Amino acid sequence: MKFYLSSFKIGNEERKLIELTKNGNKKVAYINNALDFATDLERKNKSDVADVSELQRIGFTVDILDLKMYFHKPEGLKEKLDQYDVIWVRGGNTFILAQAMRLSGFDEIIKKYFKDGVCQYSCRI
Repeated sequence: MKFYLSSFKIGNEERKLIELTKNGNKKVAYINNALDFATDLERKNKSDVADVSELQRIGFTVDILDLKMYFHKPEGLKEKLDQYDVIWVRGGNTFILAQAMRLSGFDEIIKKYFKDGVCQYSCRI
């Protein structure tokens, strides 16, 4: 599991993002729970499609991972996250995202990845 930090979309270091997965499976977990508050679902869906398309354009297989499906099921989420080489968390409301992370156990799971030395920061844009 690796992280790529970008303040807007893929950013200007997409080559570094691709290089993170040279030995991996190029599979991305796309987490969009920061927009769970959205009432304009058409706009939200278009935004998700655009993000996923950009990741696919550079060779990734993308699965939308809804943390709500794992509320109070951290074991299932850990098992699911182990299938991915990259986690992509889109922006939005950080309070809603933090709540989804807490209720699913993502907040604790991600700490374990750091302890295991599995994660690395590639760049900050």
